[in-house]
Amino acid sequence: MDNKEILSSTQDKNEQKNLLLDVEARTKVPENIKNWLEKIEGDPVQMRTVNDDSGQPLLQTSAPQDPRVVLPITRQKFVAGFKKTIDEAGKWLSTFILRLIKIKEGNVKFKEE
Repeated sequence: MDNKEILSSTQDKNEQKNLLLDVEARTKVPENIKNWLEKIEGDPVQMRTVNDDSGQPLLQTSAPQDPRVVLPITRQKFVAGFKKTIDEAGKWLSTFILRLIKIKEGNVKFKEE
């Protein structure tokens, strides 16, 4: 009985997905609306920056920063943490730092001894 319910729910999802795809295929954006959107997007008045009273822009885009992270432990303590039992904090610290290394794609530096 449970399998029939699961099967019917997956069939319902597939039917809903197919119905949504059919509706998307039938709806087309009219040409006059496409032209209107292109005019609005290309209008320099719409793209102007907002300035304060002194003429300085209020918001400026900043350059992407990816600073090098200095880890709080040495490389030896990091490796030794994996040899500890799961009950010890050193194991969890090493696991967390490994996660940071993966997130930063290796752009990290260990603490000097």
